Amino acid sequence: MRTILIVSVCVAALALTMVNSEIDSKALANCTVGLNLTNRDYERMTINGSSTREEKCLVACIFNVTGLMEDGKPTGKNAAELTEQMGRRQPSDTQKGIKEAIEKCSEEVKPTELCDTAEELRACLYENSKQYLNI
Repeated sequence: MRTILIVSVCVAALALTMVNSEIDSKALANCTVGLNLTNRDYERMTINGSSTREEKCLVACIFNVTGLMEDGKPTGKNAAELTEQMGRRQPSDTQKGIKEAIEKCSEEVKPTELCDTAEELRACLYENSKQYLNI
C-alpha cells in the first residue's frame, strides 16, 4: 500500500512505483522510520491528503528523495527523468500527462513551510494526474 501513497503522493501517485529504479530505496525507507501508519492510513493519504503534521512531513521526505522538491521548493526539473523511469510500466500518454502535472504543479505551488508545501504539491499532483492513474 505504500506504493499507492507514493504513486499518489508523487504525482497523485508516483514515487514508490519508481523506487525500484534509480531512486534510493534506502533513503525512501528512512522516510517511514518510526511512523506507525497502516495501509488504511496510506490509502487515506492518497485520496484525502495528509491530515497530520507527521504525514505531511512524510510526504516532504518522499518528495525530497524523489527530487520533486529541492531545498523546500517544488521542482519540475526532474519531471522527464521521473516519468521516463515510470514509463517502463505506463503508456506514453500517461507518462506525458504526469510529466505535465509535475511541471504545472512545480510552478503553481509556492513554497511556504516545508511540510505544508509538500502537502500542497501532493494535492496539486493528485488533482492534475489522477485521470492518468486510475485512482
